[in-house]
Amino acid sequence: MKRPICLILALAVSASMMTGCGQSDSSSKHPSLLDEINNSSQSEDAGGGVSGRSTSYEWVLSPNIEAENIIAPDGAQVNTEGVINNAYMRVAIIKRDGLYGFIDYNGVIMVKPEYTDYYIGYDGMMTLSKVTGEATEYCAIDASGYITHVSADRTIKDRYFFYDDAKKQCFYQNYKDKFAKPYNGKKLVAVQGINATDKGNDKYDVKILEEKFALCHEGELLTDFDYDDAYIPIYKGTGSTGIALCKDGKWGYVNGKGEQVIDFICDAIPQASLASNLLVSEGFHPYLFSGDYVAVSVNSRFGYYNKKGEVVVTPGEFEQARPVLNGLAWVRKDGKWGVVQIGEIDESLVITTTTTTTTTKATTSKYTGTWTTTTSETEKETEKKTKKTKKTEETEPVATETDPPKTEPTETEPPQTDPPQTDPTETEPQPTEPQNTDPNMQPTEAQPAAE
Repeated sequence: MKRPICLILALAVSASMMTGCGQSDSSSKHPSLLDEINNSSQSEDAGGGVSGRSTSYEWVLSPNIEAENIIAPDGAQVNTEGVINNAYMRVAIIKRDGLYGFIDYNGVIMVKPEYTDYYIGYDGMMTLSKVTGEATEYCAIDASGYITHVSADRTIKDRYFFYDDAKKQCFYQNYKDKFAKPYNGKKLVAVQGINATDKGNDKYDVKILEEKFALCHEGELLTDFDYDDAYIPIYKGTGSTGIALCKDGKWGYVNGKGEQVIDFICDAIPQASLASNLLVSEGFHPYLFSGDYVAVSVNSRFGYYNKKGEVVVTPGEFEQARPVLNGLAWVRKDGKWGVVQIGEIDESLVITTTTTTTTTKATTSKYTGTWTTTTSETEKETEKKTKKTKKTEETEPVATETDPPKTEPTETEPPQTDPPQTDPTETEPQPTEPQNTDPNMQPTEAQPAAE
């Protein structure tokens, strides 16, 4: 049974959907990206450059990072409404020599790539893991910038949508739920055709009659079941990020009104998933919009689009491109990774790096860059009380091989690690504050994802 990539954490399916979404042909409103690529690749301006190419970006970190992959979530994968942990907007996951670590948008390695797996929670918390002996060792970044060594929640929250034509009713079913329920929400959804049998108490047994997808809005079908796959957000309305649909092996995008904004010329991107242990077939889909922009692949050539359906960076400019988060995006050019600015930056989310952090310490350590957080007055008061409690319960940290000689019990000098391509710089000792963690916390069952 094929279900929509309602995403988040691992969703997936493979590829193919749509031409006009039941709407009138919008190619006249939004010029074909493929046409632009073909035209721009054949003509040069008088200055020797390529005319017609859009390159609306600036380098903030020139491409000098060697890595097999840089991983960042898109707008469909994280609950941005009321989320406290925005680490995913400040830090990416780096893969080097088959192992995973953390890297910030200044290009500084926060945690060396030494973990075998990763996953990104729906709250934005990123977690690395590896098996050591009979136990699993974890490394995560919490909302305050602390590097912790406990597992984070990884509950699957996928949701699937259906339409019973006889009942003229839309239904939804959450991951692992046995029955579906009527869906009376107002957001645009991608649905499969079903026969729904009433089991009482607003619960329905679902029998899929149509494997392909259609678009449905407020209980009415907007299109026929023409699309082979769909990739949709869970937490946000489609108006904020859109829907990706697939037809004849290529993906296109529609907005929250069901209007086509990007033609069916885009490729699926295996790296667009939320966990390292998903099968490629389970994480094969494009990105959705993060803010105003979406990273796209056209014939394996990467660039960016905006929500108006306009080319911001022509595909072919980069060898790889990742979602734009806080105005910044990781891209690969000439075999190396760098960071470009596309859009506005919220300075409160910017990290000013002063050193790097290792994960070998037995106690929780804090990242020594500037990690500004925006919290409510209630949260600040709670944080003060928590810190006061921690101070009274604090014990002397356990010394390890990497611990420097102790001077005062409340301060340690963070050990140095090698940032990529550069030698580490020595900094003044920074105070560290152990964080209370629950050693008994275990990750919940997860759906697999692709790299």
